[in-house]
Amino acid sequence: MTRKPLTQGDEDGFCGLYSIVNALTLLLPSRMDEEGRSEVFKVIAKACKSEWPGIIWNGTNVSDIRSMLGAAREYLADSFSWEQPFAHKPFHYFEDFERELKWRIAGDDAFAIVGISKPWEHWTCAHRLTMHEMIMTDSCHVKQIHLAKCGLTGDGTDYEFDYHQTFTLMKVAKVRLP
Repeated sequence: MTRKPLTQGDEDGFCGLYSIVNALTLLLPSRMDEEGRSEVFKVIAKACKSEWPGIIWNGTNVSDIRSMLGAAREYLADSFSWEQPFAHKPFHYFEDFERELKWRIAGDDAFAIVGISKPWEHWTCAHRLTMHEMIMTDSCHVKQIHLAKCGLTGDGTDYEFDYHQTFTLMKVAKVRLP
């Protein structure tokens, strides 16, 4: 009997770390080569507030994501900014969240880390919302989700998003004076 090999996420909760590195790789491609990604991964892993080794199987939480983004921003010399835009904003319908997120990550200078609460607890990097799909750069098998299957936590849809657990990352334009 041949067994399917394990992949990232089968037995570990590192999706939060990967979502940050993936977002920064899209945002700052010239800085995030293989060595750059490895160094940022180390920096953000050390910044996690949750205790090791529990983070391996329990994953990361909102506080960890905040700490990791802060550490990455400092390490990358403030070349990006981040915010948690919906932390205190109520959404009653997924379409409202979708519309707000879509304009926040339009173009190539902004991406989002979003928390999915169903079918599994997972962090992913969203980099586009089309008319019908959320396009992601993800550490596991999901690359796009049909928006018709999405809702907010508790909606009973196939994919449920906890909009409070959304972080947006934006490239900071460097101004050069003559």
